[in-house]
Amino acid sequence: MSGITFNQEEIKRRLEAALKGSNQLSSNKQRVSYYKPKNGDVIRFIPFKDGTIMHDVFYHFNIGDRKMVVCPSTKGDKCKLCEQSAKLYKKAKLEDDEDKRTEIKKAAAALRSRKNGMFLVHCKSRSDIPEVMTFNLRTFKDEWESQHSESEDEVVKVLGWMSRPEYGNIMDMDSGHDVLVSVKTINKGGKMKPYDKKSFEISPIKKPISDNPDTLKKINEGIINFEDVTFIPSYVDTAKMFASMIGEDEPSDVSDKNGQSSEGWPTHTDTPADNLKNEMDQI
Repeated sequence: MSGITFNQEEIKRRLEAALKGSNQLSSNKQRVSYYKPKNGDVIRFIPFKDGTIMHDVFYHFNIGDRKMVVCPSTKGDKCKLCEQSAKLYKKAKLEDDEDKRTEIKKAAAALRSRKNGMFLVHCKSRSDIPEVMTFNLRTFKDEWESQHSESEDEVVKVLGWMSRPEYGNIMDMDSGHDVLVSVKTINKGGKMKPYDKKSFEISPIKKPISDNPDTLKKINEGIINFEDVTFIPSYVDTAKMFASMIGEDEPSDVSDKNGQSSEGWPTHTDTPADNLKNEMDQI
């Protein structure tokens, strides 16, 4: 697991790494809400309790009956889903038939993790309690100056504001900057489904996050650490998830690489994955 504190040099390094391409809660974790941007919202980015401004989080999506699962690689551990995805990509490179190669790549993509940036935000119009917001961290192909704030990617834009000395600490409770949220539905027609494009614009005015003492108290009491809210499964957990996807009751080839299985993770789901099982059987 990695994160960055509010240090402009560190933020610039994170920007450079990003340009080079570089909701899962357990019952015993503190429950927080995930912020869903709405057009016209005014938010303030807030550091986590330990001072970290952003955490890198790797997610697997649609694994069995789970919409989202945090990948163990988030904290530097091995992951069975990632291992199987890598095997499938390797198999695809050796496949001569184009249609078959495409199918194998689809199976591999279904298992791979996606990198996200996790922030803590306060939405002024909806709640006094800080909420968690995640961004998809895509690979950036175009060169971009770290001092520029007009990037199309919203994570780079936010980190860009944080790296610019004229803004200072945009998260500061007493003299930070509000951020205006815009959400626009894009409909390109054809087979592509409409989607919401989110954008953020920083206010040039420095101001307190709130003038209300009660609101300030609630905000401060609601600031949490990453570990307080995010459950990260073990290698054994991900092996059980994979086994259930291919119709096995228990993993057949798993060793305990990163601790015991966590309680509450079922070993079987009703999600069909015949294509995935067929591909894995041939590896």
